[in-house]
Amino acid sequence: MAARAEPRVAGCRSAGRSSKGRTMNSLPILKAREVHKQFADSPVLRGVHFELQAGQVHAVLGSNGAGKSVLMRIFSGILAPDRGQILLDGKVHTFADAGAARRAGIAMVHQELSLISSMTVAENIFLTRWNDGWTRFVDEAAMMRAASALLSRYDIELYPWQTVGSLTRGQQQLLEIAKALSGKVRVLILDEPSANLTAAEVRLLYRTVKRLAAQGMAIIYITHRLRDVFEVCDQLSILRDGRIAHTLPVAATSAQAVLTLMTAQLPSASWPAVNVPADDTAPLLQLRQSGRQQAALSVRAGEIVGLSGSGASAMLEAIFGLQALHGYTLALSGQEVHVRHPSEAIAHGLHLLPGDRRRAGLVLGLSVSENILLSLFDRLSTALLIDDARGQQIVTGLLRRLGLKTEDPGQQVRQLSGGHQQKVLMARALSTDGRILLLDEPGSGMDVQAQSVLWQIVRNYAAQGNAVLIASSDYAMLAALCDTCHLLADDGIGPPLAAAAGQQALLGALHGTPCQP
Repeated sequence: MAARAEPRVAGCRSAGRSSKGRTMNSLPILKAREVHKQFADSPVLRGVHFELQAGQVHAVLGSNGAGKSVLMRIFSGILAPDRGQILLDGKVHTFADAGAARRAGIAMVHQELSLISSMTVAENIFLTRWNDGWTRFVDEAAMMRAASALLSRYDIELYPWQTVGSLTRGQQQLLEIAKALSGKVRVLILDEPSANLTAAEVRLLYRTVKRLAAQGMAIIYITHRLRDVFEVCDQLSILRDGRIAHTLPVAATSAQAVLTLMTAQLPSASWPAVNVPADDTAPLLQLRQSGRQQAALSVRAGEIVGLSGSGASAMLEAIFGLQALHGYTLALSGQEVHVRHPSEAIAHGLHLLPGDRRRAGLVLGLSVSENILLSLFDRLSTALLIDDARGQQIVTGLLRRLGLKTEDPGQQVRQLSGGHQQKVLMARALSTDGRILLLDEPGSGMDVQAQSVLWQIVRNYAAQGNAVLIASSDYAMLAALCDTCHLLADDGIGPPLAAAAGQQALLGALHGTPCQP
């Protein structure tokens, strides 16, 4: 049931696009009815009801793990619901795959771009889909004309012959939208479309979204930025714990009211204070922006620091040596270092728990023991043999320390629940005796009880004199667990925000509210 909206914040301009003057069909173009989805023993969607009208831009908000991505993948045919129905124009549809959803008129633009930089705009739009029907040769002139007509139809200001490598990030985002619109699309799903865009590129995106909606396109707009909601959206829904907690018109609410709804019923901080060393102690980890003396981010022994915003996960990967660290220098225990590979990061006492543990963290076909010891095989190996007895002693100790319940450490890690899989990754990190833990969206795909156990493990780790840096969009977790938080925006890492100020204050700062009271 939608919650009653609070009055608008005084002095705030009228937000969102008014639906007055536009004809809304009484029948939703897209509807989810009692949709459920579960992975292993973790329910993700718990009876979702959702409606989208033609010509409407509908924002979907919620912290990480609320179920946004799973719901959108069901709409776009990538996943099938366990129970419930998806309706188009009032008729139940079952999509075998994403291609079936596209043929039905639903397209999704993912946050990760899928463009080939050496090819032209037209070639990217029609990649793998261009066919003149008779020859194996591509009629490039016809392709250019078709691309030009498509771009003109939706007022997307790109030229078909431009190479993608010459485009800005914002133009590439518009090209991804054009690719999605190259079929007969009636429902467009945009996943964090303003992420990593400059202010000018965001304005270009807003203009395009408004034009598409004015032409009757139904748009679902996934975002962590309230600015986006109040600039281009008509309706908003807040997902919490796999359910739609609130749905309301954007024009009838305010940024403050939305923040209140998003933080309602979230757990408050209940962790004991950690004895943080004096300010003259060298931070275990420090990032300094190029050309600036003052550190942009510091994590001292005993501290848990949060990082949120576009590029937060990429920043952790760069610190760990998975990609280049652009614009910043890294110092560990007061010494500047250049980490070019994860093995060097581990040698410096760093360890990363990736956001997608099944793809980037675990080897699902290996056992619990083998996954835990992946970072230790060099230390356990002699010229010809691996010291299995020593390895099993380490595994047993870590399993007991983390409360990981498995009768057989030889069990394949794919058979464990999401919470236990995350504990396996944590055990691997602790096995290296490193002092700095990097956590990327650590609560993803875990139920509340499993998250609570993991947070206690992280807090204990910090209390032993170690440092933790967390990249996450789960604002409740950041407010409850972290000592300070930073927002990563277009101009770099923002100043520290005291998590003790409360969830709503932190959420407001991280979201960047569109107006002031």
